[in-house]
Amino acid sequence: MRAVEAPTLGDLTWNQYRSQVINAITDVEAQMHHLRKSVNTEGMTYEVAELLKLEIIDQEDFDVLSALVKAVRHVGREAIRATKEDHGGQFCLRLL
Repeated sequence: MRAVEAPTLGDLTWNQYRSQVINAITDVEAQMHHLRKSVNTEGMTYEVAELLKLEIIDQEDFDVLSALVKAVRHVGREAIRATKEDHGGQFCLRLL
């Protein structure tokens, strides 16, 4: 599926899709933390697309997914922080 064909706010599957994007962001953030690296929004957008098997064919696809990644990336980062705090700095890396 192309990124522009993904559910949008108001669609019945929007919450599920948004959760999948957040989970993918969390997985990438955890992996980057483990590797002691970081990834910018552009890189995160491509990583999320790969994990969710979304096609980015043109700029419109990228822009749609990038906007969502920017909007919810803080949720993934907070999940990493809270998990680390709960587990004394240790956390499991969950890959999709």
